[in-house]
Amino acid sequence: MDQLPGPRHLYVDGFNLYYRLLKSNAGTKWLDLEELGTRLFPSDQIVTVRYFTALIKPLDDPRAPARQQVYLRPLKTLPNCMIHYGYFQLETKRRFLKNPIAGRPKTVEVVLPEEKGSDVNLAIELLVDAFNDRFDMAAIVTNDADLAEPIRVVEHDLGLPVTVIHPTRWPAGELTKVNPSNILRLSVSTVRQRGCPRCC
Repeated sequence: MDQLPGPRHLYVDGFNLYYRLLKSNAGTKWLDLEELGTRLFPSDQIVTVRYFTALIKPLDDPRAPARQQVYLRPLKTLPNCMIHYGYFQLETKRRFLKNPIAGRPKTVEVVLPEEKGSDVNLAIELLVDAFNDRFDMAAIVTNDADLAEPIRVVEHDLGLPVTVIHPTRWPAGELTKVNPSNILRLSVSTVRQRGCPRCC
């Protein structure tokens, strides 16, 4: 669908983007989100970038929180970027071993870090911004099927175009079913066009 230039908000599901695309691809970690929005929508005015993440916990990698802060600090200085935090919850669960030893227990207790709140925060901010008429168009970097309903509300109930940008090979089925105005694939080559945020 062709759209006229106008104010656009960019919503970034940080962990979905990182684990689906950035983590396994060298040269993609220092992603300037404002610049990314401009590259994806060169005719639009990117008025706000909302980045949704959580402060990670040092479980198997004690340096991981420090590396995350190295990225978040310059991100905070981008003039149109806001960071919204969820949280991590550690849960102890029992899981089956893939290759148990005969005569030994078949299960083991594991500690699972679960990121909470980012999808809810993104949905809330998207809906609040839409209801308050803060943008003409929205773009969401995610492949989280849980965001299908707020996208449907904004696109079809409020009549504001939404572009879904999935950092995966294929978009989640639930996201395509709500029929957003556009669905784009975020490629490695796109995020590699520039390196570190310009403020870094």
